[in-house]
Parts: sequence; C-alpha cells; structure tokens
Amino acid sequence: MAKNPYYDNSRPTPNLLSKESIGTAFLYGCAAGALGVGIMTFSEKIEQTFTGRPNSYVPAHTLERLLGLPYRPDSQRLLLNHAMHYGQGALAGGIRGIMSAYGLVGFFANFMFTAIRLGIDQTLENWTQDLAR
Repeated sequence: MAKNPYYDNSRPTPNLLSKESIGTAFLYGCAAGALGVGIMTFSEKIEQTFTGRPNSYVPAHTLERLLGLPYRPDSQRLLLNHAMHYGQGALAGGIRGIMSAYGLVGFFANFMFTAIRLGIDQTLENWTQDLAR
C-alpha cells in the first residue's frame, strides 16, 4: 500500500488539554482576533478614503438590539460599533485558538473557521433583525 504524501502519520494525535491550556489558547486567540480586527479596520479606513464608502453601523445596531438598548442614530453608536467589532473578533479568535490547540491547523481548518466566523456574524445579525420587529 502506497504512503499518502498528504498525511503525516508521524505526528502524534493531540491529547486532551488541561483547562489551563485551553484557557491560554483561548486568550491567545482572543488577542490575535482583536489584533486582526484592528488591522482590518485600519485597511478599511484606507479603502474608504479612496472609495468614499461610508462607515457601516450594522454591528452597533446588532449589539444595540442584543442588549435591549433603545435605537439611536449612527452618529451616537461609534463606541458600540467598536465594542461589537472587537468583541466579536476576539470571541471568534478565541474559538480559533482552541481549534489550533487541538491540532486543527492548515488550509482545511482555516476553511472551517471561515464558516464559523461568517456563521457567528450572520446568526447574530439575522437573529437581532427579528428582535427589531
């Protein structure tokens, strides 16, 4: 039987991690997620200077509805917008950190995480749209 060049069976299967290890992986992921949000926000601001695209306040209004706050205009929701951006990015990063700690790395893991990340975003937005009605 030919050896599969895409499978490295010399690597040990990841063991279950201690609570401290899982917590550390989660915190490293949270930090990476928050850093990623900062970099993405910076690049979007550069793009907006060239395209003239306005800011999106969908995250702010999503968090507004999750917290049961009264509706306020976009101009009054900048802090809430940043809180949702960075909070959601940190939470998703924490999930990715745990995935990595359990050995879920590489292209397929990144593909899986993309689905998780978009799923979080769309679920919150769609769920809170129903709360607004």
